[in-house]
Amino acid sequence: MFEKLAKAMAGRKIKVVMAGSEAMTNGKTITLPAISDEFIGRDEVLNRVLHGYTDHEVGHCKYSDFKAFFGLSSATFKLVNTLEDIRIERKMIAEYPGARQNIQLIAFMDINLTRQTLCIGYLLRARKPTKSKLLIVIKQKLKICLVKT
Repeated sequence: MFEKLAKAMAGRKIKVVMAGSEAMTNGKTITLPAISDEFIGRDEVLNRVLHGYTDHEVGHCKYSDFKAFFGLSSATFKLVNTLEDIRIERKMIAEYPGARQNIQLIAFMDINLTRQTLCIGYLLRARKPTKSKLLIVIKQKLKICLVKT
């Protein structure tokens, strides 16, 4: 499902895998957080979060110069990547206006979870919740974003 979306948005084949607890890309493969198949396509919140990550990472695939990131110190990489995130998200929203809500959702989730020192990876490692408990936590953190305007 997300591989077809990535290909359509990028205009080229991009592999999409679900592994780990973070979303990332190397320009050829997008990695989305590993979520049980039983929830994919069946839960509105989770679907929107995964769409948001896909929209964001496709933005990197389309617009980022990955060679520019090589050799940077960790601190410099984080700063440059933050600025690059803003740049590519603006470009994606300009090209795909529907991406705005998805990208805003993941931005809200990242800020909210960081502020409370919670993240999906931390929850999976530290508390070892079941997938359904993790989904409940995500829903609680995102409930404000689900209000339809």
